[in-house]
Amino acid sequence: MAISTFTAFNLTAAAQQSTPVNTSRAINASFNITVASIGTNVVLRAEYSLDGGTTWTNCNSADTTITANGQYNIPVMASNIQVPLVRLNWVSTSTGTPTVTGGLRITR
Repeated sequence: MAISTFTAFNLTAAAQQSTPVNTSRAINASFNITVASIGTNVVLRAEYSLDGGTTWTNCNSADTTITANGQYNIPVMASNIQVPLVRLNWVSTSTGTPTVTGGLRITR
């Protein structure tokens, strides 16, 4: 039987990251987020670390650019390798003062 857990976070400015979450033994993991008060866009990056959080690598082939308020799902894909730590990194904002809330849903 699969068990899901949800680790919540609240980001309010570029260059912030969610607290790294241990995803060992995960079957599936994705960031479920809500973006509010967006101006032009916000760029987010799902990242993983294989060395305890010293080096971070993009989980997906490209950053995720969001251009409208709403709910979004950013999957954690790391070439089908077991990743021990993941986080969401707020890369940049073009205009406005958006907020990104949500969390990481992990199914084990």
